[in-house]
Amino acid sequence: AVASLALFKGKDAVDRNAATANALRAQEEAMAEQDRRLDELGDGVLRLKAVAQDINAELRAQAPLLDEVSSRVAATDARLVRATRRVDDVRQRASKANKALLCTAAALGVALVGVILL
Repeated sequence: AVASLALFKGKDAVDRNAATANALRAQEEAMAEQDRRLDELGDGVLRLKAVAQDINAELRAQAPLLDEVSSRVAATDARLVRATRRVDDVRQRASKANKALLCTAAALGVALVGVILL
């Protein structure tokens, strides 16, 4: 009975060692997978950094161009406002002139009818 107990204990020790070895191997595999994923993540971050630096350089290059366009748009807007005011003034004067012309035409028409009837 003592011999079988020693065999049982020996088998438990072997099973424990095998389980520990399996757990250690699984942990090492998990860590290797985590390292691989971290390397991929690091590569992605480096690519993202390069893209961000390219975007920053492009924005710095285009900022003066955008400032110039903005300045030109403001000047064009001011000219457009002035031109609109002049068009409104001409339209109002034309409207007054048309009214005066209609009144003159009506007066001439009445005078012509008066001359014909007399």
